[in-house]
Amino acid sequence: MKLSVLTGWRRHGLAALLGLFSAGMFPPFGITPLLLLYGALYWMVAPQAGAKHGLRTVFATAWWFFLGQFTSGLYWIANALLIPPADFLWLLPLAVVAIPAGLALFPAIILTLWSRIEGRSALGFAVALMLAELARGHLLTGFPWNLAGYAFPHILALQQLASVGGAYLLSFLAILLGVLPAALDRRAMAAWVLLLALPLAWGSWRLEQTVVASTDTMIRIIQPNIPQHQKWDPALQAANFRDHVALSRRPSSKPLAAVIWGETATGYPVEIVEDARRAATAAVPPGGSLITGTIRYLTRDRPPTVTNGMVVLDQDGSLLGAFDKFHLVPFGEYVPGRRWLPLPAVAADGLDFTAGTGPRTLRVPGLPAFAPLICYEVIFPGAVIDEADRPSWLLNLTNDGWYGYSTGPFQHFHITALRAIEEGMPMVRVANTGISGMVDPLGRTLAKIGLSERGILDLDLPKALESPTFYGRYRDLPLALALFAAMAIVACRLYRRHQREEK
Repeated sequence: MKLSVLTGWRRHGLAALLGLFSAGMFPPFGITPLLLLYGALYWMVAPQAGAKHGLRTVFATAWWFFLGQFTSGLYWIANALLIPPADFLWLLPLAVVAIPAGLALFPAIILTLWSRIEGRSALGFAVALMLAELARGHLLTGFPWNLAGYAFPHILALQQLASVGGAYLLSFLAILLGVLPAALDRRAMAAWVLLLALPLAWGSWRLEQTVVASTDTMIRIIQPNIPQHQKWDPALQAANFRDHVALSRRPSSKPLAAVIWGETATGYPVEIVEDARRAATAAVPPGGSLITGTIRYLTRDRPPTVTNGMVVLDQDGSLLGAFDKFHLVPFGEYVPGRRWLPLPAVAADGLDFTAGTGPRTLRVPGLPAFAPLICYEVIFPGAVIDEADRPSWLLNLTNDGWYGYSTGPFQHFHITALRAIEEGMPMVRVANTGISGMVDPLGRTLAKIGLSERGILDLDLPKALESPTFYGRYRDLPLALALFAAMAIVACRLYRRHQREEK
């Protein structure tokens, strides 16, 4: 508990340093034991309950810890502002400082409330951190990136818990595993052993017992690895397009049902640029289809209605299906409060994209029904499929070329894979610069093209599990029950402590 006696800049500096290192639990490093740094934070704040200026100390300590974690875990966002000609360089302080500082307010505020109400037990601390993750994932459009549950990238057996209660239940487990040892209590350690052993054993059993069949549907994934500063260069646009077509036309070992390009792959709005649409048909396999991300102009008004979309074309260039991204990135694809903030959106060439409707299920001849997702909208647990029209697989088109060779694309790929476990259906991910690949319904990566690599993958699409997962049926009910049980235990302890103090 010596950590608790530090004051001033020493306390804040140590908290920030611990937070900086804690981001190493996430991909690509995946150092899961760093979850124990949550226990170090508990040691720093628990003794402050009831102390003079205790609430202020708890808030500041927690804020500095998570400022460190979000700064090192999300630094890659700033790379998008450095893409030549770097027109948005002036927004760099927002990406580097303001976003981590704002996200750190969620755990800082909720841990301060925990300190005021209860402020001692490791279990109560874990509940508070879990509630902070829920708040961060849902409020102000939500940003559930690098949840604690993503700290098991190399332990697939533990990830299987997501099929029961989703990423947030996995987060609650991760936080408990990080905090309970700090309680230095026999009962807490016994609970820790059970919380680790039981999900690990069950997850291992699930991986061994569950059979994933093939649909015998061959698809081709295209990863051209075009640097972001070249992707929209008018002098290179035609060459980039021809490169996609050339990769698509390479011989395959068996007939292809579909060729898939990434987010805004074409560089042209293929629905309205006839030359591009005709050229795209050369990439369509015989009797199959081309699925590509593209900018869609829904109206020709001034300004036009523009979406970040996906279209499906056949060999004649006919439109078989279309989808528009429904969960847009604030300030990247639109500016919240446009009336009061006359700023250009970073990724939309000064325009605001219009959100589509979703989640949706697309049905295309020759393919099992699928749920289309574009880039960022895949990060939201429980919000990736139309439950009334359940698909057979998930398709995520993205362009992580904005972030260069950084930790961001590795984190994004792992987040995407966890959606496959939650929903019990395969995930196909197609990215411009990587990481592209296919994940089966148990979260096993069947094949992938690495970051900043060029290539194609011809893969047989796996079948979804025969019936929906528990999470697919009941969503966050297991998490709600777990939180309710934990809060009941904490409330009982508070009551007993109050009774003892009255005597």
